[in-house]
Amino acid sequence: MCNRAAALVKPEALGQLKLSAFATDVLPRPNISLTDPMPTIVHDGHGGLKLVNAVWGNPNSDLSTANARDDRLEKSNTWKPLLERKDGRAVVVLSHGFEPFTKVTVGQMGRAVAIRNVGEDVVKEAESGKTVWHGIKRRDGQPMFIAALTDVDAQERRWATLVTTQAGPVFERIHRAKHAGEPREIASLRNVEEVHAWMNGSMDIGGLVRGSGPDFMESWRCPTDCMKKDADPLLKTKPWTPAVQPQRKLF
Repeated sequence: MCNRAAALVKPEALGQLKLSAFATDVLPRPNISLTDPMPTIVHDGHGGLKLVNAVWGNPNSDLSTANARDDRLEKSNTWKPLLERKDGRAVVVLSHGFEPFTKVTVGQMGRAVAIRNVGEDVVKEAESGKTVWHGIKRRDGQPMFIAALTDVDAQERRWATLVTTQAGPVFERIHRAKHAGEPREIASLRNVEEVHAWMNGSMDIGGLVRGSGPDFMESWRCPTDCMKKDADPLLKTKPWTPAVQPQRKLF
């Protein structure tokens, strides 16, 4: 999953989680990139949960730790210790994720599949060297709760990694893992009960971590140039529509 995200979430939307502490500067977050902290639910050390900022990925690792595959959690020397520690479990709170569709994506999918997934116009733009962004969010408008793993480094910096799983039919239309070319997606927990199950150490990974269908998640093409540095942060959350052509002045 994505190298851009947003957490346009109102604090009251997290009320059912009964958080014991809530950092006031965590939400809302219209722009989150790989170098930015993310709103993250962690254990508070007293049997409850709190919302804090966490760096996206271990800042001390030479390897990419932004994401962790669900099928390797129990085998990995990096992830297994965190998975088995109750305080190693976390949930990242997002409202939107954003995926770049590029020439590389077309090559990984195959051109015919890419056209079927996103249309020939998008494929041609990607092949020309442009990045065509697509957004992802819950269909019901509720916050996305992403299964994650977390720890604190020697400098007391909290960091988290997003768990990913085999993509469902919404994600697989627009995303492939860079190296393997597999359709992957972030592991979205469906409700508060699943959040608590994950945070309380459930090892039913397959029951909690699964791909999303169109009944749960939706995607759209973002407007052109929505990711430019000076663009309105909310522009990327709006669906793309063909630009209106101005009429030629006759007089």
